[in-house]
Amino acid sequence: MGLDTLDLPRLGHRIAGDIRARLRDRLVAQGGGETLLDPANLKSAHAIDRHAADAARRALRGESCRIHIEGEASGGAGDASFCVYIDPVDGSLNWDRGIGDPAFVLAAGRGASITTLDGLELAYVEGLRSGDRYYTLGDEAVYWNALTQTRVTLACRGPGRLDAATGYLRCGYGGARAQLEHTLALFLAARDLRAVDNAGTELAEIARNAADFMVEARGISDGYNLLAWPILRAAGGVLLDLDGAELAPQPFAPAAASDFVAANDPRLAAAVVAAMDAGRARSRACLDALAGHGDRPGGAGDG
Repeated sequence: MGLDTLDLPRLGHRIAGDIRARLRDRLVAQGGGETLLDPANLKSAHAIDRHAADAARRALRGESCRIHIEGEASGGAGDASFCVYIDPVDGSLNWDRGIGDPAFVLAAGRGASITTLDGLELAYVEGLRSGDRYYTLGDEAVYWNALTQTRVTLACRGPGRLDAATGYLRCGYGGARAQLEHTLALFLAARDLRAVDNAGTELAEIARNAADFMVEARGISDGYNLLAWPILRAAGGVLLDLDGAELAPQPFAPAAASDFVAANDPRLAAAVVAAMDAGRARSRACLDALAGHGDRPGGAGDG
């Protein structure tokens, strides 16, 4: 099998089904509760990630491809004609807590590894609770709604203005300060803000205009959170770094921290970056004051 003959929707659905079954069996056998391997580190791996990674490797056994899985050593053929990048359970902590729609995310490119995000040609996202699926099919992005059993071709149609836009922002995992320094102004400028799930699902939701933009500025999210980019790209979306430059052509290191702005309209993406740039100094001063440092020498004016 090569990338040109890879039936990604079929393969992705099969792997997601296996992962779902394994996670369900674990819930039945052991009950709920967090499965963090290091309870003091919310970004550490989860026991459920290992179950899911095993399922993904088993489904790809025998294929001439290089397999890259978040938190695992790469495996498979070193001289492979194509590669897959997998986040087995995007939103592991949500799964542990029984909330949201954690997702299986898979993307594929040519060769044993990719050098830029644009090297990812195909992507697949499936909600492990909802069963909703997002995937690339040829040059198109597709959404399959498990509730209505309907398939829709995605096309980005964003509002173009912050005051009409819904955004996804999150401040967890100890990244509140960095995120708020960049995005505090957006809380006042956007029509609506929320963060309901995981990066894979949320990028796909931007592709279907269920939300309009997303900012990750915490400096702690790795490149596996961007595996759904081919879906957003095929729908006509935008992916920028925090300085406003296109992110996808830049060097890609999946395990490295990757901050970004994603949007369903280029005008909106530019407006998000401009609002962050204009508000950053005041955001820092506000955060210093809230932290009790605003009245100290060098406090409010630092940075």
